[in-house]
Amino acid sequence: MKTIALTLTTLAALSSLAFAGTTTSGKEMQQAAPVCPEWYSNTEFTVSAWGAYAFGDGGNDNFDNSLNNDFTTTSPAIRDEAAGGGVDAKFFFRRYFGVGVEAFGLGNINSDDRARRDTLSQFGFRKNTEGDGAGAVLGTFTFRYPLQCSRWSPYVWGGAGGIWGGNDSYTFNAEFQTFRRNAGSSGSFLGQFGGGVEYRFGKHIGAMLDISYNLSDQSDFGMARGGVTFAF
Repeated sequence: MKTIALTLTTLAALSSLAFAGTTTSGKEMQQAAPVCPEWYSNTEFTVSAWGAYAFGDGGNDNFDNSLNNDFTTTSPAIRDEAAGGGVDAKFFFRRYFGVGVEAFGLGNINSDDRARRDTLSQFGFRKNTEGDGAGAVLGTFTFRYPLQCSRWSPYVWGGAGGIWGGNDSYTFNAEFQTFRRNAGSSGSFLGQFGGGVEYRFGKHIGAMLDISYNLSDQSDFGMARGGVTFAF
């Protein structure tokens, strides 16, 4: 009888030790589990500064092929190629959604107006849009998706606003064989949508790269951007 009691006591003691060991091991495993850092806050304000390259569709030349007739041709804001930069500010009121304001300026790159014809060269006429530029301001709405346990966050956005400058027109007077430049400073509607990706070096600084398509009353154009983002 004493042997049975001793055996039961020993088994109970060993069971207690085993249970205690299992509990300690579980705590250690729980403490050792990795915790993902949060690079993007659920609510934050961001400011981005970026350089931009824009590419247009060339615009439409509207003129008569005869030097005996008057004609007018218009240079769109972004004709062939343009470069510049801009800034945007966004407030993310939720982890995935943000509203903001964007502003940029672009200058055309060595873009001779295609309305210039070889037949005009004999009269010494040459129209050139080099140096022309355009500026725009838009309101934007952004959807981003920060990848879990990652510094990367893909995003898409859309915006609407206005664009000014660059849409000069030229009128040819057949009687006097002269060109007259009509400065185009009036604004027009601009719509924008695009997508890109952001990478965070730290919680408050990162880099962004994206591409957008822009629609205006003058002409449509694409724009690629790359820059730095500050988050607060």
